[in-house]
Amino acid sequence: MNRLLIIILISSFLFFSCKENITTKKLEKPYTLKVLHKNNGYGYAIYGNGRLQIKQEFIPGIAGNQFFKTQDQAQKIGELVISKITNGEDPTVFREDLIHAQIDFK
Repeated sequence: MNRLLIIILISSFLFFSCKENITTKKLEKPYTLKVLHKNNGYGYAIYGNGRLQIKQEFIPGIAGNQFFKTQDQAQKIGELVISKITNGEDPTVFREDLIHAQIDFK
């Protein structure tokens, strides 16, 4: 019985200590956004710990290669992607995200 109690205590300790490390690592990765200016419009780049993670030259989530029309639009979607990453969500941008953010596209 004592052996079972010791195993449970050790397992609990390992579980919670690993869980804490995962959370800590997630918080140690600050993301930064850089808006890219192209000849015909804008895109964005996302950096994590100073390293390029995502380079999005065109509006994601739609067919074709369309640039963002304004710097604000590129920044708005870049910030959305960072928010999704920070919250542990899939960073994919969908057409609905673009409509909700009032991004101009064809």
